[in-house]
Amino acid sequence: IPDLFVVGYGIDWAEHYRHLPYIGAVRFL
Repeated sequence: IPDLFVVGYGIDWAEHYRHLPYIGAVRFL
């Protein structure tokens, strides 16, 4: 797995993006 933080479908990042109806990823640049 690359260095990504997955969000969506109940997975959140600092309590953001939890409501997304899909799986996304936060890329830290």
